[in-house]
Amino acid sequence: MRMSGDEFVAVRQRAGDRCELQRFAVRLADALSQPYQVEGTVLKISVSVGVARVDHPTPRPTVLAASDAALARAKSEGRGTVVLATEEIIEAARKRLRLEADLRDAIAQGEFTLHYQPIVDTEHGSVVAVEALLRWIKDGEVQMRPDEFVPYAEETGLISSIGEWALREGCTQVREWNARHRPLNPLRLSVNVSTAHIAQPSFCDDVARLLAETDFPPELLIIEVTETFAGLDIDKSADIGAALLALGVDLWLDDFGTGYSSLEYLRALPVQVVKLDRSFITSLGSDATTREFIASLVQLCRSIDREPLAEGVERPEQRALLAELGCTLMQGYHFARPMPLHELDAYVRAASA
Repeated sequence: MRMSGDEFVAVRQRAGDRCELQRFAVRLADALSQPYQVEGTVLKISVSVGVARVDHPTPRPTVLAASDAALARAKSEGRGTVVLATEEIIEAARKRLRLEADLRDAIAQGEFTLHYQPIVDTEHGSVVAVEALLRWIKDGEVQMRPDEFVPYAEETGLISSIGEWALREGCTQVREWNARHRPLNPLRLSVNVSTAHIAQPSFCDDVARLLAETDFPPELLIIEVTETFAGLDIDKSADIGAALLALGVDLWLDDFGTGYSSLEYLRALPVQVVKLDRSFITSLGSDATTREFIASLVQLCRSIDREPLAEGVERPEQRALLAELGCTLMQGYHFARPMPLHELDAYVRAASA
């Protein structure tokens, strides 16, 4: 029976124990995966199977929900796999549904806020930009860290709504802050954008519209992407970068060195700044190999006209070594933790004194 799209349901009576049921599901998947011909072309499909075993009267929606949870796990573990529903899998699916509902409520009720972490030019001793960092706060309590809820937001398609809110709110707040505190030397704003969001066909048009609506100068906006951006077709990534550049918006690459990036990718993508991942900075000073590695990354960035920025700088000796290696743009707890906007003025004045 076809449920929707490419999902079908098969029912087997007297299925036996779990092992027998899994063997049956594997045979079914193998049979469906056999190649076949259409007008002389050989086609082969992959099949993922989620199985729910029922040994007592159970409402149909409950059985379908259990099998759907198992199917989702099978797809996440790689196409062509078979997964039997367990209590752990079913509970994880329920948690995902609850979290999706909570995220929708958070958007509707205005529970997201932004904190800002300064980015410092240590050569001149000045704050040049702030990175907007998302916080989910309800009734004065942090609900969940971004690295916990953002993956769910990406899976459910809510990330674009959250990302657009962060861009709009950041542009509005920093424009107002600049007008009050630094009209002649405004701070730039860096906003992290999910690959799932930036890959949307309307993204660059949405940014242009948002800049116009908030009256935020495009040359002050920085879009940060992680190395998963390299998972897109390189031509598509380059086109997006070029479109942002045409608007006057910079593109920075975050978490460099932990994922997909290659020299070819860095050369093809019009990024202005490459942020060295904090995991490399942690052992700087205690590990000679790390020092040499960071030196090579800095040299690589310079060789292709990209500016390196070290994130996660927490100790004075890390700052000194990075400056010695030629990396003068830095960010981290050594300078400041992320802070609400109303605390930013005092920090910037103290840092510039």
